[in-house]
Amino acid sequence: MSDSLLIFTISPVQDFIIQARRAHDLWAGSQILVELIRAAAQNVERAATKNGGKLIYPALSQASLPNIFVARLGVDGDAATQIARDAETALNERWTKLHASARARLEAKIAVDDRWKQIWDDQVTRQWEIYWSIFSATSTHASDYASW
Repeated sequence: MSDSLLIFTISPVQDFIIQARRAHDLWAGSQILVELIRAAAQNVERAATKNGGKLIYPALSQASLPNIFVARLGVDGDAATQIARDAETALNERWTKLHASARARLEAKIAVDDRWKQIWDDQVTRQWEIYWSIFSATSTHASDYASW
């Protein structure tokens, strides 16, 4: 049986939330991070389930999530790599929807110029560093994650 373990994380978490000036800003930043990791993890969970794998950590039913998740994919090689890349895409698509919505609300309330738009674009396009690693295993590792 082909199988692999995926570890997926995003950064810079601390640099993102440290920008908060108020407790509400800190909470909102944390919720954005949860939305992003949830989008990636749900994408991986769907793909892994189709292949006999599963999301190992964390449980997506939690209200708050860490910036990392671990999944058994049920496939290895190029198929496993594609699942990780699709998770990146899901995260980036969610980020695009969030910042586009925020931008539209701001532009409806304040006057913006080309410089403002350029600064906005620079900040939102270079925000996230996405890291993932895949370990392919043999069937002897299938239920023993610690040995992976």
